[in-house]
Amino acid sequence: MNQTDARALTQQRNEGRGMIARRISSIDLTPALIVLAAITSVTLLLHLAVNAINPLGYFRDELYYIVNARELAWGYVDHPPLIALITRAVLWIPGDSLLVLRFLPALAGAGSVLLTGLIARRLGAGAWGVAIASLAMLIPPVILATTDFLSTIAFYNFLWILCCYFLLRLIQSGDERLWLAAGATLGVGLMTKHNIALLALALAVGALLTSLRSHVRRRWLWLGGLAAAVIVLPHLIWQQQNGWPVFEFAHNASTGKGIQVGPVQFLLEHTLAMSPVTLPVWLAGFVYFFFHAEGKPHRALGYTFLIPFLILLATGSNRVDYLAPAYAVLMAGGAVMIERWGRQRLVWLRPAAVVTLAIGGLVMLPGSLPVLPVGDLARFTQAVGLADKPVEQGKTSPLPQWWADRFGWDSMTAATAKVYNALPEEDHAQAAILTSNYGEAGALEMSQETFGSTPIISGHNTYYLWGTHGASGEVVIALGFSQAYLEQFWGRVEVAGVHVCQYCMDYENDLPIFVLREPHAPLDQIWPEFKHYD
Repeated sequence: MNQTDARALTQQRNEGRGMIARRISSIDLTPALIVLAAITSVTLLLHLAVNAINPLGYFRDELYYIVNARELAWGYVDHPPLIALITRAVLWIPGDSLLVLRFLPALAGAGSVLLTGLIARRLGAGAWGVAIASLAMLIPPVILATTDFLSTIAFYNFLWILCCYFLLRLIQSGDERLWLAAGATLGVGLMTKHNIALLALALAVGALLTSLRSHVRRRWLWLGGLAAAVIVLPHLIWQQQNGWPVFEFAHNASTGKGIQVGPVQFLLEHTLAMSPVTLPVWLAGFVYFFFHAEGKPHRALGYTFLIPFLILLATGSNRVDYLAPAYAVLMAGGAVMIERWGRQRLVWLRPAAVVTLAIGGLVMLPGSLPVLPVGDLARFTQAVGLADKPVEQGKTSPLPQWWADRFGWDSMTAATAKVYNALPEEDHAQAAILTSNYGEAGALEMSQETFGSTPIISGHNTYYLWGTHGASGEVVIALGFSQAYLEQFWGRVEVAGVHVCQYCMDYENDLPIFVLREPHAPLDQIWPEFKHYD
C-alpha cells in the first residue's frame, strides 16, 4: 500500500469515527430518559434475579406451551399460535430451562414499563413525570405476577401499550402511515391473545369520537386494519377448520370458570390488583384525557382504557389482567398532571409521589413475586387475603393461583410413575395415561422418558383435538377424575395410588390415581365424553 492509499484509508477511518461520535453526541441523554432507562433496567433485573434465586417450578400454562411448541399449528383451542412459536424458539437456547424460558416475558414486562415512560415523555412529562408513570406501571401486583413466568399476558401487555404508543405518535405528528404500524401491532397482538380485540374496538370508537374521525375517509386507517386482518388470517382459517372452538371455550370460561363480580367489587379488585398507591395516578390520568384541555387532543388514547373498562364492568368480569395494559396511558397522563401540579403549586408533590410509589411497591412485593421462602409466602398472602381470592371458580389453595400452579408437578409425576411401574410388563405396550387437564398432561410429558412411548392424553382444550394417539383403552392410568365418573366407561376402576402436595392447587392435592380395565367401548368411541374446552 503506497502513502497516498494509506492517507486515504486513515481519512476514511477518521471520518467514520467522527460520524459515530456525532451520532453518540446527538443522543438525547436527558434526565427523563436516564430515569426511564434506570427504572426499565430495574424491572428486568428484578424478574431475572427472582427467577435465578427462587424460581419455584413450572407454571401450569408453561407446561402446556412447551407441549404446544412441539405441535406447532396456526391455532389452539384456548389461545392463538404466537406463544407456541416463541416457546419453540426459546427451547433451542441452551442454559437453565426456567431462567431462559422466563427471560422473554421479563423483557416484555420491562418493555411495557419503558413504553409507559415514553408515552408520558411524549405527553410532555419531565424526569419526575417519567419516573411516576414508569414506577406506576412497574409495581402493580397483577403486572409483576403475570410477567414472572411464560404467559400470553406478558406479550399481550407489551403489544397493547406499543399500539397505544403508535397511536400517540400518529396524533402528534399527523403521519397517517402510523396506522399501518398500529394495525400490524394489533394483528400480532391478536396472534398472541384473543382479548386484545378489546383494544381493536376501543381504537375504532376512539377514531369515531375524536378528531381522528377524518381518517376514516382516507386510506391509511383502512390499510392498518387490513394489515391486522392479514396477520391474523391464518389463525382464523384454523379456527374455521376446527369448528371455531374459541367460541365454545370463551362461553365455557365465562360461565363455568370466570367469577362474576358487582360494580363495587370490580372497582375494589382493580384498585388492589393495580396497587392502591397507583390510584391517584390513574385517576389523574382519567381527568387528563377526558376533562383537561391539555389532554383533549389525545382523547383517543383515553378511549383505549374507557371502552374495555366499561365492557368488563358491564359483564362483571373479575379478570383484572385483561385490562391491566390499558392503565398504561392513564398512568402516563396522570404523571403529567401530577408533575404539573408539583411544578406550579405543590413542590413536594413530585418527590412524594415517587417515594410513595416505591414504598408501596416494596410493601406489596411479597404478594407479587416469590421473594420469600414458600412457607413465608403462604403466611404473607394468607395474612393480606390474597390466597382467599381465587382467579377462577373452584380454584383455591394455600397460595395465590399464580404460585400454587407451580407446585406439585414433580410429586404428581413420581406418584404416576410408581403406578405405571407397578403394572405387569405386558400391560405397558397397550397402556395410556389419561389426565383431566393440560397441566397434568404437560407435567407428565416433561418426564416422557419415564413412561416411554405410552400415550399421554387428555380431553382438555387442544389435547382433545390431538385425540387418543391410537390407545385402545384396555389399560389406562387416570388421574383428576372421580371414581363414579370413570365407572361409566370402564368395568374395573381400581385406586392404585394417590398424589399429595402441600402448596399446589387444592384440586390437585389428595388426588387418586386409578387403573382402568374392561372398557365398555373402544376409547376413540367414548373420547367425546372427555372433551372440555375451558
